[in-house]
Amino acid sequence: TKPLLEKIVFTQMESSAARAAFKNDEIDAIGANTSASYTEVKSVAGAELRKGTRLYAGGLDINPRRVKDAALRKAIFAGVNREALAKIQFQGLPYEESIPGSMIHMPFSPYYQDNYPTKLGKDVATKILEEAGYTKNGDYYAKDGAKASYPVITFGSDPVVSSTAQFLVQQMKEVGIELTIENHGASEMSSIISSKNFAIKTGGYGITTSPVDAANYFYISETNNGHGKELDSLAATMMSTEDPKEQLKLMNELEKRHLDEVAIYVPTHNGPNFKACRKGLANYGPMLFGLPYYNPNVWIKVGWEK
Repeated sequence: TKPLLEKIVFTQMESSAARAAFKNDEIDAIGANTSASYTEVKSVAGAELRKGTRLYAGGLDINPRRVKDAALRKAIFAGVNREALAKIQFQGLPYEESIPGSMIHMPFSPYYQDNYPTKLGKDVATKILEEAGYTKNGDYYAKDGAKASYPVITFGSDPVVSSTAQFLVQQMKEVGIELTIENHGASEMSSIISSKNFAIKTGGYGITTSPVDAANYFYISETNNGHGKELDSLAATMMSTEDPKEQLKLMNELEKRHLDEVAIYVPTHNGPNFKACRKGLANYGPMLFGLPYYNPNVWIKVGWEK
């Protein structure tokens, strides 16, 4: 099928530069998933907002290469206020959702279940640390002479990212874990994340049409620096099971146990998929699993209304 356009050009920019380019009619579409971008572009002349739900599992990523003690990771899981973190994400946006309990399924999936640990709160977090041999010295816990202290890495200058990190620092101080903020330019994100050169980061991962394959990536020890080897046999059983429904049951069991026992990925939100698009731009914007990396033919239909 002949596409409607000869080419589509994508330009990578800092978020503030992208907003300026959209307002100056230099680009034809821009994401508006944060309060800053939504507020700035929602009333641009000649543009319209297209709204949907994002196929995304956002939250915290705790790197077991740096935060090696599972007790520390479990304490963060128990002590973090996921509702408050999600509220920061959606502040200023016309969007609400329930807190997701899965990194693999969207809540509208018939196979979704809330797999997040149920024992939560500051008291639970401090009990986990103390039972693991941590003792409090001043505001923070320590073990074997090492303070429970880690950097939270952020990228760019988006105020939502900054506010999320600052809130997390304060929240973990109440638990007795010291977090500091380490900011980098957006251009460094790819190299730092791909090399796993961080302790804790905000962000997330796309949710795909293949939950079993996703679980077999995120929840095996090879992906997580050897952590969670006791669950590798369950993952192998899941992958060798022929019945798709039985596979998905095993997938939920694997995710539930991994979030509870290994404690690396903290889901806090899925979020909106808002796009500000130039009026007349056809067949472009939020489309759930109709996205081009599932259906490349989407690009054929993008064009301009007559």
